[in-house]
Amino acid sequence: MKKKKALIIVVSVFAVLLIVLGAGLYIARPKHIYAEYTVCSAEGETKEVILDVTVHKRWFVKKKLLAVWKLTGTVTFDGTEYVDPYGVYNKNRELWKEGGPIEFVVPTLNLIELRQRINFHMKNEDLEAIWIHVSDDSGQESYFGPADTVEKQKEISDDIVNNWESWIIGGY
Repeated sequence: MKKKKALIIVVSVFAVLLIVLGAGLYIARPKHIYAEYTVCSAEGETKEVILDVTVHKRWFVKKKLLAVWKLTGTVTFDGTEYVDPYGVYNKNRELWKEGGPIEFVVPTLNLIELRQRINFHMKNEDLEAIWIHVSDDSGQESYFGPADTVEKQKEISDDIVNNWESWIIGGY
């Protein structure tokens, strides 16, 4: 009788651990997102953005149970395609071990000449809203979306200030 009880306890514990592990893997699985946005600058300039990205999450990152770790894929901003540099220049993606900005670049043959880049920030992993900072030879500009007016752009930028904790600013 004692052996039967012990076996039931062992099997139950094993089943619970298996369920928890399965749920953890399901929650942390990569999520592919394809979205098209109109984004607006503070000056009212609008651009079209196409996101074809995969959101990757990681467990136990910087005192968070589960955090967005990186984005991979492409961002097309105003007709120019930007790629995640770690997928292009570092095939094993080890550069992300310590985290860093979520960044996309126009690829070049020379890493030093990566002048066209986008720093990417998002409201949540579903990309409810985005903030992109574009840098190139002509200068720098921030765009917020989805927004086709300065008023909507202002709502999103105010949300960043007032609800900072709900925004993912860079990877971890």
